[in-house]
Amino acid sequence: MKQNNKNNINKEENQLLEQAFDKYGKELDASFKAVQPEQVPQAVKDKFQQKKKKPIFNFTKLKLGIATSLMAVLIVLVSVISFGNSGIDGDGLVYASVYPDGLTSTEYRKYANDFQDNEDYKTNVNDFAMATASKLLGDNESNEIYSPLSLYFAMTLLTSGADGETLEELLAVMNETTVDELVDNANTMYNVLYTNNDTSKTQIANSLWIADNLNFQKNYLDYAEKLFASIYNVDFSDPKTLELQNQWIEENTNGTLDTTDRRIDANAIISIINTIYYYSEWNEEFVSDDNIDGQFTLDNGEIIDTEFMTRYFKKSATFYENEKFQRSSYGLDLKDGSNVVFVLPKDGYNVYDLLETEDSLNESFFGGTKYKGELTYEIPKFTAKSEFDIIETMKELGVEKAFDADNAEFQNMLAGIETGSVSKISQKASFSIDENGVEASSYTEVALRGTGGPIASIYKCDMILNKPFLYGIEKDGVLMFVGVCNNPNEIN
Repeated sequence: MKQNNKNNINKEENQLLEQAFDKYGKELDASFKAVQPEQVPQAVKDKFQQKKKKPIFNFTKLKLGIATSLMAVLIVLVSVISFGNSGIDGDGLVYASVYPDGLTSTEYRKYANDFQDNEDYKTNVNDFAMATASKLLGDNESNEIYSPLSLYFAMTLLTSGADGETLEELLAVMNETTVDELVDNANTMYNVLYTNNDTSKTQIANSLWIADNLNFQKNYLDYAEKLFASIYNVDFSDPKTLELQNQWIEENTNGTLDTTDRRIDANAIISIINTIYYYSEWNEEFVSDDNIDGQFTLDNGEIIDTEFMTRYFKKSATFYENEKFQRSSYGLDLKDGSNVVFVLPKDGYNVYDLLETEDSLNESFFGGTKYKGELTYEIPKFTAKSEFDIIETMKELGVEKAFDADNAEFQNMLAGIETGSVSKISQKASFSIDENGVEASSYTEVALRGTGGPIASIYKCDMILNKPFLYGIEKDGVLMFVGVCNNPNEIN
């Protein structure tokens, strides 16, 4: 803060903001709402803006050798970073990642061009999405939503700390050959996808939680910085750690995911958490007066009444088909450049046929013959909430050693212990769609313990979503969320 602002700060207002600042987990906006921002001087806001953004230490300064003398001594002696008990107001935070809100247009264009040119990487990310989604979705009759992108970022942080055969297995499932390529590509994707403005948000957050008696390897911290990971030093046996993690998840998913039933392992040594909060308005909102009442046929043959949003394109609409499905995202673009895509099984097939294998799901979202012509949408408004235990899915995809308590190799992540093994990979996600736009969120947690074809000129496609269907959110060629709607009237 500038010196000439100092005397403008009212002590009583400062104390009030300090209390709100602590109570609301240092979320600046929430703090101002709590204390009526119009009553708070700009000088106070500036002060707390700086306080919120100021990290305990700076990675860049660390690399340049101009960090604090204590850190320098630790680097010289042990070549690792030890976090001790430092933190902000006792919450264990030792490094707060700065998200890429302030990219210049030149910086963004560079990331976007690199990402657009890297078709192989986008294919790798979507192959990961299809391989995992085909195993996780379709096991129950409820609406489902899963974020392969959230799992991808969490698994990238895990893979970056692996070694030996453990690393080989993880790189294979991530469809990459080296950790450097994996992290650099993920960094580019992060910078391209991240959005935070009044009409659209794709807010991706990563955090690393380490037991207070352990250290991260310095090289691993370099990867963590590129992946925008905040770092916390905690006691996993302390109930406050669960509260802090739940608070972090809720703040980074805009309160859309319930964490009251969440548990942590008191014997954990590392917890990796990724969150994604997505919201965007339609470029062209659906008109509620155009909604119609209709019927939806459940998979068991039961017919229910529900409300449908409608949209019609007379010609030149793009869609895809084969003998099993029809798919379109035409006219379903959102203000952040994303699209909602719907996949409707044809008569004689159901969503389980499309989910049966990785290849069939990949064909459903990325294959089929391209057509242009007349297109009618009837889309039910619906919500979905899901929880997944992902360990068995990872094992089916070839990841074994990471879960082996005696043989897992994560020496590139941790210092001072022989090994740690993965004890948990889970995800919770939500989705909603209405006339205004789309909202979706997810958190993924990884815990470690010690121990196109020809185009037809005229065609017609009726996307009448009156039976179970697949849906997804695609942005810049990446499928961020994918799900199944079995019953639009289901209350989550």
